[in-house]
Amino acid sequence: MFKKNNFSQKKAGFILLEIIASVAIFSTAILAVMRSFSSGIDLNQHSLNYSEAVFLSNRIINRLELQAEQLREGEEKINNRLFKWRVEVVEQEDNQELQVIVSWKEREKEYHLKTSNVYPLGFIN
Repeated sequence: MFKKNNFSQKKAGFILLEIIASVAIFSTAILAVMRSFSSGIDLNQHSLNYSEAVFLSNRIINRLELQAEQLREGEEKINNRLFKWRVEVVEQEDNQELQVIVSWKEREKEYHLKTSNVYPLGFIN
């Protein structure tokens, strides 16, 4: 009877060791999954901000094409994020290039988006 009790203690100790190893492996896997979710959320937010910058740039170009306003620089708040923009007109031999540069901050880093359209001379004042 003494040997049987000693065997069950060894078996119980081995099972406890298996449980500790399983919990450690499971915890590591959960941390990896959580990190990938966090990265996915960050990437999604960056994509949203980039899309907003593209839409803002297109709106500014459309306003300039309609010549409703003489825009050169400004700021717009979209979805609680501040976007700064400026317009540059580059004169070339037979045309003008309208460049819109949109910038925004995201997690202490500044991003820039530059879009441009080409027009005949004199189209843009």
